Amino acid sequence: MAKAENMTSKLVTVLKNEIIGGRMKAGDKLLPLRELALAHHVSRSVVNAAVSTLSAQGYVRVVPRHHIVVTDFLTTGTLGIVGDVIHSDNKPLQRKLTQDALALRLVLTLDAVKTITNNPRISLAPLIRVADRTLLWLNNPLRDYAKYWKLNLVFHETIVSLGDNYAYRLLYRNFRYIADGLVVLVFHNLDFIKVLIQKQQLLLAALKDRDEKAAVALCRDLLATGAAETLRSYA
Repeated sequence: MAKAENMTSKLVTVLKNEIIGGRMKAGDKLLPLRELALAHHVSRSVVNAAVSTLSAQGYVRVVPRHHIVVTDFLTTGTLGIVGDVIHSDNKPLQRKLTQDALALRLVLTLDAVKTITNNPRISLAPLIRVADRTLLWLNNPLRDYAKYWKLNLVFHETIVSLGDNYAYRLLYRNFRYIADGLVVLVFHNLDFIKVLIQKQQLLLAALKDRDEKAAVALCRDLLATGAAETLRSYA
């Protein structure tokens, strides 16, 4: 069972890359199932499972007893497609969807910041704990950069969580896979990380003061700094 699932996952990845990379375009037909199995040296059951996955995620449309058609996945796909694209080799589309994802993150985070600053009953304890752990990481000479990547994600995720908008929380959590790829790509420069941590501390101070104007401005600045560095990596 595990072997079949692994083969299915590999086939799904291969076909996704063909579609995302533009080598298979909307309207193109996949090979018939039997030929697809032969071409990739897998069983029909593996092909069936892979096609079902691609269909559920919006990459293909199955016409019963006829054929499997590649769709315009950017309009028919699920949110997970953003992460697939960011981890693909389609650089122009990577950059565009990264820009869009970062713009959405800004909207979600700013809304949460406004909610926090206007509600003194919201405890900042979870965010303070993350900020304290980040400072401990910075002061540790044996820095594990993978740990910082996680702390950076959790800092922003915690802000959105404190905003108490369940839909925003769910959306933001769906970006974890996307963000994992982005921060690993970008956050390896200690001087840059120090700048981000300093900006996080300033934002936290404004949130403690419940100063909406300052917090919004600092949040914009923090996210813009990270976004600029992220997009620069595509140059």
